[in-house]
Amino acid sequence: MSMLRTTVLMLFIVTSVRAQYADSLLNVLSKVDDPKTRVDIYNAIVDEYWHTNTKEAILYSDSAFQLSSTIKDYVPGLVQSLTNKGISAYTLGDYASAMDYYFQAIKLGNTHQIDTKRIFEYYLVTLKNKGDYQILIKSVDSVLNIEDANADFKVRLNFLKASTLIILGELNEAKNILDYLEQSDSKTVTRASQLVQKAALENLSGNFKLALKYLNEANKYYKDRGDSLDMANTNKELGRTYILLGQFDKALLAINQSLKIYKNANYPFGIAQSRYQLGYLYAELGKNDLSIDNYYEALRIFENQSNKKELAECYFDLAYMYSTYDMPKAMELINESINVSRQIANKFTESIAFNYLGTFYSVTNQLDSSLYAYNKAIELRKELGYDYLAAEFNVGTVYEKMGNFKKAEELYLLTYPIEIRRGNTLGTAISEYTLGGLYTKMGKYNEAILFLENAYDKLVKIEAHGYLLECLHFLVHYYETINDPAKALYYLKEHNEIKDSVYSTDKEIHIAEIETRYEIEKKEREIEVLSLENKNRLQSIELQKKKISNQRFLIALILVGIFSVVVLFLVTYKLLMLKNKANKELTELNKEISDQSEEIAAQSEELREANEEILSLNESLEEKVTLRTEELRNAHKELDTFFYHASHDFRRPLTTFLGLAEIANTILEDPKALELFEKVKETAGSLDRMVGKLKAISIIGFDKIVYAHVDFNELIGKQLIRHKKLISERNIAVNIDLAVKKVRSSYDLIEIILDNLLENSILYSRSDVNALVNIETTEGQGMLKLKVTDNGQGIEDELKSKIFNMYYRANEASQGNGLGLYIAKKAVEKLGGTIEFESEYEQGSTFIAQIPLST
Repeated sequence: MSMLRTTVLMLFIVTSVRAQYADSLLNVLSKVDDPKTRVDIYNAIVDEYWHTNTKEAILYSDSAFQLSSTIKDYVPGLVQSLTNKGISAYTLGDYASAMDYYFQAIKLGNTHQIDTKRIFEYYLVTLKNKGDYQILIKSVDSVLNIEDANADFKVRLNFLKASTLIILGELNEAKNILDYLEQSDSKTVTRASQLVQKAALENLSGNFKLALKYLNEANKYYKDRGDSLDMANTNKELGRTYILLGQFDKALLAINQSLKIYKNANYPFGIAQSRYQLGYLYAELGKNDLSIDNYYEALRIFENQSNKKELAECYFDLAYMYSTYDMPKAMELINESINVSRQIANKFTESIAFNYLGTFYSVTNQLDSSLYAYNKAIELRKELGYDYLAAEFNVGTVYEKMGNFKKAEELYLLTYPIEIRRGNTLGTAISEYTLGGLYTKMGKYNEAILFLENAYDKLVKIEAHGYLLECLHFLVHYYETINDPAKALYYLKEHNEIKDSVYSTDKEIHIAEIETRYEIEKKEREIEVLSLENKNRLQSIELQKKKISNQRFLIALILVGIFSVVVLFLVTYKLLMLKNKANKELTELNKEISDQSEEIAAQSEELREANEEILSLNESLEEKVTLRTEELRNAHKELDTFFYHASHDFRRPLTTFLGLAEIANTILEDPKALELFEKVKETAGSLDRMVGKLKAISIIGFDKIVYAHVDFNELIGKQLIRHKKLISERNIAVNIDLAVKKVRSSYDLIEIILDNLLENSILYSRSDVNALVNIETTEGQGMLKLKVTDNGQGIEDELKSKIFNMYYRANEASQGNGLGLYIAKKAVEKLGGTIEFESEYEQGSTFIAQIPLST
């Protein structure tokens, strides 16, 4: 069996085992009632589905969180559920919510002596994906400075810091950390993981061959251990390194191997990353159609999984592809990348998008706009706490285009020493041949040839053929300028030879691509055949079972027939014997019947007398039921009256508490005392809202409805003042559209309906959008329509049937008490109306109360 077949079969088995384990957990879940055990099973299912089906993982993480939130004494389950909610939010690109969930989990875990180090690492990885690199590094350093911190934990944090420094281009410092980790005895970060990061470092430095050595060593480690997804990731990085070396045929094979592994593992995110890498490869080859096809395939998966950071990256790379022949489309895509980056507050990807935008403006000679975009990229990077060399370098190219060579030189010389300090060989070489080209234009020929030859030597050494072509172009131009045609021709020939060698593999790549696709299709057909064979075996077994079952049924039927004949014979004989006996008994029975008829007549008379007595008792019972009903009605009235007056009595001390809290804010200076009074104020406010609900229930319970004129302008103004604090805290815009401004109805009940619908929209608003609430009134067919619309959290389909239930809250994190919508519905029904709603999860809700108009 070939190595490829072995790998694919192994992945198929691993994926099947994971699927079977998840199925077994679901089977156990259906048989378990204990809430704590169910939370543990939910979280175990989530752990399995993160590898195969992120959508299912997110759904089950919600289930675990909802259930664990209702269990008071199971902190470990709640900590794990909060962590999985954070991972869910991270997967969907909602980094702010992810960090909030992680923070809650860490705080709760630390309070109850639960190890939260891994959760803290998730928090740091989220900072990394947001682009908050400086905050991440400061957080890591603060932990590393704690002397008694766990040694393995410090190793993992150092590794995370090194990977972040590589992104920032701080290669020397990153190399020092990786060298330190390599010498340590800790096994908490595998040798292979360190090699992958060292390869990334060497790629940035331009040491591509060394990067290949590290990646191949890591790949062997993962293959020996059977770590399929890590193998796929390493192959993907191998593909990128081969691209940088100009070995496109090997790049294609490596990336397709990565894609094959991800497909067999049913891992959509990995498939999308491989497709994205193929798009990059085909872009380097100038195959725009294939590049765009693969970028869009990656984009489709990222959109389906809401991987917003990756979406932003896909958009700006697609924009670059379109910029060569469809600039309007490129501009549309780059703006989409900027918008998505802003949605997730990722200034890092936003800065890259602006860098691309500056390049597009430069290509179209809109140089002022180009400078604006590049400077915006620099500004964003500085907000994150570090310089952005690429954008500053590009600003220099714009000034060079403008003919402002002095300003261009100043910017090139600003970035050049930083590349040297960071140990970035490739970046240093690019800066040198760019400066050489500029000095050729400026007539500074001594400086020009010095920089060009330095760049040439570096690029030959690291075999960066693509960049070497650019350097040779500058050398040819230099020797043409100083009128040395012999050397110009020498470098031109070298340029053409390298160009031919780089692109001569085009046919080989096409063949390799066909072979790779053939292997993938062949493997898919083999899996399909295995599946069909398995299905046929199952069907054969099923047919055999049916055949045996039919044979058993036929034998049983024959036996039943024989038994029935025997039984029929015995029954017939028995009936003949009984017939004779029955005739004798019949005569005696007739005599008995005659005697019993006389007795029945006497009993009938007694029954008539008993019926008369029962009728008399029923009349007495009806009087008692009427009396008890009246007593119950009076008790309800007394209870409603009690609620009504009790709510007033409760309001007085609550108002006093609130007033004291306000006074404390003005006269106290002790922060702890102010914090305590703020807690008193929040508690009193919560109790005040609950008292309001009790009062509303008592008003709804009154028998008589008092009709009066209701002025909606006045009523809505009153409600906005009542909810002013919450509206201000959540930054909610309230729009009012009153087609009907005054009606005749129950003022109290209309106020209850509006109060609770408005409060519901406020409490379930979202912090990640510009919160909005619309209040509308209309009239039609003798009905008042009161509509309250919001763009808040919305209601999931499976919860919609429960929202009007008493004490039901669709979101445990809400500040509501679960009575608002219940009370609103009861008030509407009291007025003889109906209430309905429309809601889309994470888009918002609309509640429409229809109330008959009083004449």
